[in-house]
Amino acid sequence: MGSVNVRTGRLFIDFRYQGVRCREQTALSDNQTNRRKLTKLIKQIEADIRLGCFVYSEYFPGSSKASNFSKQDAIAKRHKEEMLGNYQVASNELQGISTIRFDDFAQEWFEENEVRWKESYKDSMRIYLRAYLIPHFGEMSVDKITRPDILKYRASLVKPRANGKKLSADFINHIMTPLRMKLPIVTSLKLRLRTLSS
Repeated sequence: MGSVNVRTGRLFIDFRYQGVRCREQTALSDNQTNRRKLTKLIKQIEADIRLGCFVYSEYFPGSSKASNFSKQDAIAKRHKEEMLGNYQVASNELQGISTIRFDDFAQEWFEENEVRWKESYKDSMRIYLRAYLIPHFGEMSVDKITRPDILKYRASLVKPRANGKKLSADFINHIMTPLRMKLPIVTSLKLRLRTLSS
């Protein structure tokens, strides 16, 4: 863990990289605001080091120590470019999904998977989608459906119907199955995007 220290009234940061102790002087005076800024900078440096994309010369272009890490910088730059490329792909995928309504997504998902299902299972899925999920989530964008939305909907299914009858817990679980099977696609993209941008 790096630290923020003071020398002759000016702050410097102290951290380790590639087994080397690195101390970089700043022109910032010693006060709480500047200490917070540098603490945040250290966290960014440490995150980049963990990701393998810390480019010393980009953080400290005027540093005499930067030349000691030219080889590591070249490797880190390549890795950083790869990560940014993956970030763009994930971003594009997520933007594409964000324009898809649940009813369209459900139809596409059903058509892609029906070839491996038995007829009885296909019939059940049609019921779950058309009678329950699409009427409730149909007009929502897929990426806008959250876990609380799903839990709230599940809770509404537990309540007695207009005729006084209640759905069984087993039947409710079957209704929720398509959501559990489809939404991880969107969730995984969101996680990829969040990881690559952090």
